Amino acid sequence: MFIAEREVLAAGEQVLVAVSGGGDSTAMLLILSRLASEFGWRLTVAHFDHRLRTREEARADREFVAGLAESLKLPFVHGSGDVARRARTRGDSVEQAARTLRYRFLGARAKAAGAGVVVVGHTLDDQAETVLMHLIRGSGLDGLAAMRPRSGWPLGRGPEVARPLLMLRREETLRYCRESRVASREDATNQMLLATRNRIRHEVLPTLRALNPSVDEALARLAETVYEDTAELERQAEVAFARVGRRERELVALKLSELSELSLAIQRRVLRLAMADVLGSRADVESAHVEAVSRLVVSRPGRVSLPRGLVAVRNSQMLTVRRGEPAMTAPIPETELAVPGVTDAGGWRFEVEYVSCRPGRQLAGSEVYLSCEAAREGLMARSRRPGDRMRPVGLGGTKKLQDIFVDAKVPSGERDGVPVLVAGGRVAWVVGLCVDERAEASAGGPCVRIRALKRTPNT
Repeated sequence: MFIAEREVLAAGEQVLVAVSGGGDSTAMLLILSRLASEFGWRLTVAHFDHRLRTREEARADREFVAGLAESLKLPFVHGSGDVARRARTRGDSVEQAARTLRYRFLGARAKAAGAGVVVVGHTLDDQAETVLMHLIRGSGLDGLAAMRPRSGWPLGRGPEVARPLLMLRREETLRYCRESRVASREDATNQMLLATRNRIRHEVLPTLRALNPSVDEALARLAETVYEDTAELERQAEVAFARVGRRERELVALKLSELSELSLAIQRRVLRLAMADVLGSRADVESAHVEAVSRLVVSRPGRVSLPRGLVAVRNSQMLTVRRGEPAMTAPIPETELAVPGVTDAGGWRFEVEYVSCRPGRQLAGSEVYLSCEAAREGLMARSRRPGDRMRPVGLGGTKKLQDIFVDAKVPSGERDGVPVLVAGGRVAWVVGLCVDERAEASAGGPCVRIRALKRTPNT
């Protein structure tokens, strides 16, 4: 049996059954109710009114489903939503608005009923239509895999969705209703189909069936084959994501050096996982969005805006995916450093001491050696200022700090948080980037060693 073979439903599950009153969902309810005792399922029937039919039609639909649930001795819940208003105010299609409100209702009712799965009446015909619709839109492999017998919740966190009729034709569900002597209602959701799906259902598929009467089954087999391949790619991508990605509360950071080494197929899936991880759902992550971020990986530092406020930012080492603009780094107040001694300035701590200068130069990083003459002029830590310039060691001339930050690919929002050390009114050291040749210590003699440490909340 399909339900057992494909693990559509597990024995003993609490199940919310979505029933519109149409032939597909009515047949599904009849089938599940007859198998419930054998598998230990506990069923609750749910009906949703989209408010797109007249009040009399909507009431008749609800009373039909309620009566069916009562005859089967099953609990019944119902709700409604103003689909037309949502479509009008949000710019969604009627089908998209209906889907969102319906799944919100089903998710809430499933939680209230303690159900871990919601079953819906999608058939093999629906599967064939979905494959063609995704193909026409230029979908990737995941789109061609179409609907699964059991899958995650489409609106982020929630119960799972099961489709126990995915191997049955629509005509078979109608025949089952007739044989069960149940006169199903016309499915109101058929009136909400997108123009593309409507044409596929009423024009494209009939034409294809004339060429191949089994084209629906062929398209369903294609979806199954593609799914098996994509499932393996997904497993590889999850392993790669765990290796190259770092999750934080509001973002996912990916190491560019390792991300670039992945095959394009796995890299794209890693990027999709990163976006879905931040959003909490893959529902709004489309192939075009993944492609845009994929181009960012091989380009210069930059940014890409994505749906639902998602932003991907690339610097020289990391690709960061986050929701909303990154917070601007707090500036460092001008603070005189104790020489020798320890001084806190903004989010940094500076440790200064007199030492014998070691051979070689320390031009970047968190530690620098400056001449005693520079230290005697007074050391100040602060953020950058307009017009700041310095003479970086080895350059042979002066350079604007603005250009130093740009060349080092420091994101603009982070530049005020980079400490600038000033000696005698001149920039002596930009922490982590470069030191001024006029303040650099000479090897072998007395000098001042300065360590800049990023402070944690507890230090």
